[in-house]
Amino acid sequence: MSAGYSQKIAEVIEDFFDANKIDFEPVNYKGVIKANIVMNNNLKDVDMSVDVTSDGFTITSVLQVSADSRNINKIAEFMARANYGMRYGSFEVDYRDGEISYRTSCYCGENAVPALDVVRLYVATAIVMLQKYGNALVDVLFGISTPKKAIEDAEKY
Repeated sequence: MSAGYSQKIAEVIEDFFDANKIDFEPVNYKGVIKANIVMNNNLKDVDMSVDVTSDGFTITSVLQVSADSRNINKIAEFMARANYGMRYGSFEVDYRDGEISYRTSCYCGENAVPALDVVRLYVATAIVMLQKYGNALVDVLFGISTPKKAIEDAEKY
């Protein structure tokens, strides 16, 4: 989190959330905007935080489910398979506590402000990837599917 964040970038992101009727907490003193995204899959809700810096922003979408010692390696394999070839972000797992997230970043440049369409691309990418892979990830978490089979199923569509 950055103490020196761009208020102009934060305003564009907040404008996007407002225009799309996404409930959010306005930017705080550290440059972070928080939102709750309701998913249409087994993930249910995702906590999204947007860390605004002086030259861009990073979106981290944290799932409300986590991996444990029994399935963390399978989740890591799932993510490696999902992330291969992914252009605008990646899945991550924290081996310390099992937290699962999807992260994407946008570099805007010093004193530059992204267009609303750029913000839409990055927010939508996070949501679409969580929608596409969410059920498959939950299946791996609960031992219903293997990482390879879950990715094959998720990528059929």
